Parts: sequence; C-alpha cells; structure tokens
Amino acid sequence: MKVKISKARSRAFAIKRRRCMMSEEDIGRITPQKAMVLLRKDGIDIDVEQAKIILNFLYEISEIVVDTYLDQQKKVYLPTHK
Repeated sequence: MKVKISKARSRAFAIKRRRCMMSEEDIGRITPQKAMVLLRKDGIDIDVEQAKIILNFLYEISEIVVDTYLDQQKKVYLPTHK
C-alpha cells in the first residue's frame, strides 16, 4: 500500500528531521549580536529581537533552498520507476 504525501508535508518533515539531527552547537550560527554589528556596518540599525527574527527567517529560507536543491538532484540522479 502506497501512501501519498504532499511535497509540502514531505519538505516540512525533512526540515524537522534535519533539525533533530543537528543541534545549534553542531553548526556555526550567527548570533543576533553579530548580525547587529554586520548590519550596522551597512547603516541598518536593529535591536536584538529584530536580529533574531531576521536570522530565523534567513535560516528557514536557507533550509527550503537546500531541500529544493536536494529534491532536484534526487530526481536527476535517482529516476523513479513506473
């Protein structure tokens, strides 16, 4: 019996699985304070809470981009049999 899972649910599962596999200590995350310094150099002044929101958004987007890329590579190198 095959169960159909939507692409969105599959992607969400992959993101959650990856988060479980990698703790914040395993990857070099930019701290909100570091983000504030980097943005201030470009004339953008934000507070710590805004930096956290921006960083969370960027990490979410990067995970989506990586998942999309890996899905495309899987289709190229692992063709499905019908």
